Amino acid sequence: MAELARLEDDLKSYSAVATRLEDAAVLFSLAQEEDDEATGAEAAGALDEVEATLEQMEVRRLLSGSHDEAAAIVSVHAGAGGTES
Repeated sequence: MAELARLEDDLKSYSAVATRLEDAAVLFSLAQEEDDEATGAEAAGALDEVEATLEQMEVRRLLSGSHDEAAAIVSVHAGAGGTES
């Protein structure tokens, strides 16, 4: 069930990104046709949002393995290369 919910959430996210990208393309076209800097800036802002969302989705995909939700123990040993010093 959790896997199905995650996949449905991913589909909604992809759909939202695709819609926002289409909106940005329309805004960009309008900005070029009308030579409107404000609309161009709005299109650029929409593209920035799409890029940020895609980066978040990429991180989520990278951390979606079967063991990625498990806890981890990390040890940092300062020095010249190990625990011998």
